[in-house]
Amino acid sequence: MITTLIGALIGALFGGIAGALIGGAAGWLVGQWIKQSIVGSLQLAQSQLVESTFSIMGAVSKADGVVTREEINAVEQMFGMLRLEGEMKENAKAAFNRGKQADFDLDAAVDQFAAVTRGRGPLVQLFLQMQVRAVAADGPIHPGVHAMLVRIARRLGRTEHDGSQWAALLRAAGAGP
Repeated sequence: MITTLIGALIGALFGGIAGALIGGAAGWLVGQWIKQSIVGSLQLAQSQLVESTFSIMGAVSKADGVVTREEINAVEQMFGMLRLEGEMKENAKAAFNRGKQADFDLDAAVDQFAAVTRGRGPLVQLFLQMQVRAVAADGPIHPGVHAMLVRIARRLGRTEHDGSQWAALLRAAGAGP
């Protein structure tokens, strides 16, 4: 709307009524292009967040050698918590299954997550909590899973200052010192 008005005003300055009509139409087209670019970018970012979050969750869940029914139930609860439906839910399930594969590149997935979140602390913390929640669903966290979680946290730039929060989170989940 605003781009249509701006286009019409600029067109009117240079070409009178005909210029206003042409400028308004051009402004409307620019507005549509901007709207689609923003919506497309947001959808891409959301898709990348879901992909990396759930693929990493699959890898972390598999780190002790087996993905339990309790872990799967916890992941499915997160689908509801995040209001994932339809295609987005199916993509999350597929990502989780990709993460369980032996050839899954954990570091690349963590780096992708870091690029999308751009160091937003609260989002990174939520991500880490979701990972812990999934793997703690079946009881105490296996040492191999603990090591993988610490590796992920460090790769995401969690510092020693964050260490006390991280240790408390793991203790609350029944793991770590």
